[in-house]
Amino acid sequence: MVRATLKEALDAAEPLCAAGKNAPCAQLIEGALGDIASSLSPGCQRPRKLIARTKESAAAETTPKGRATFLRGAARTLLDMVED
Repeated sequence: MVRATLKEALDAAEPLCAAGKNAPCAQLIEGALGDIASSLSPGCQRPRKLIARTKESAAAETTPKGRATFLRGAARTLLDMVED
């Protein structure tokens, strides 16, 4: 579920970012991360904390483009982690 959610979010976000629609791109990935966090079992505290910190760091970005770029990078990293 995690892999599929991240892949779907990235596949949908890429054209938005490429078209300069950075806010919707960021919202899409942020929503996917929220979906993943809420689907994790209660014992998965470390992944939940990682997702929460990722969202906090993205919120600190001052521009929609910066936020989208940060979230896309984080989502790709998470995808690489679950694919290995």
